[in-house]
Amino acid sequence: QSNEAIDHQDVHELNRLLFDAIQKSLQGTKQSNLIRSYYEGSTTNYTQCKQCQKIFKRIVKEFFFLIKIFICFFFKEDYQDLPLVVQDSPNLQTSLANMFTLHEHLIGDNQYRCSNCANKLCDAEKWAKISKLPPILTLPLQRFVYDIKTGNRLKKTTRYEFPFEIDLKEFCEVNNPEKI
Repeated sequence: QSNEAIDHQDVHELNRLLFDAIQKSLQGTKQSNLIRSYYEGSTTNYTQCKQCQKIFKRIVKEFFFLIKIFICFFFKEDYQDLPLVVQDSPNLQTSLANMFTLHEHLIGDNQYRCSNCANKLCDAEKWAKISKLPPILTLPLQRFVYDIKTGNRLKKTTRYEFPFEIDLKEFCEVNNPEKI
């Protein structure tokens, strides 16, 4: 469309628009899942209630499993890229560790409402793991941060290192080695 020619897009936004356009143009053909088959992966989000020790994972279809003594509620999120936060991260390994190995503590005003504890607000931990890697993994850098003091978006231009090879096993679910 004519107004799209003057819209400013960063590479990440352009990539998403391009993938959407390709996906739409392939609907009804043998290649209708081309983008998904090459670029789509998924992550699983976990929440563990500190009171009852249950670990909750949630799948879109709300499918329940009994794992050892914990009841798990699965939630998988599909992605076509894994945006990396570069603020305070000197390299790819640190950004991935911040996304997939650090646990967020849900305490105080940010407590978790645990369905196993009669919907009480409880302290909890939250984390994510990669459950499926795509054949082609896209890692866009989120270099823009919002400066609350000035109300402006600032671009981080500090050095950020990418290795020639990466090993993502520590960021993936242990029980899915065939999808890594």
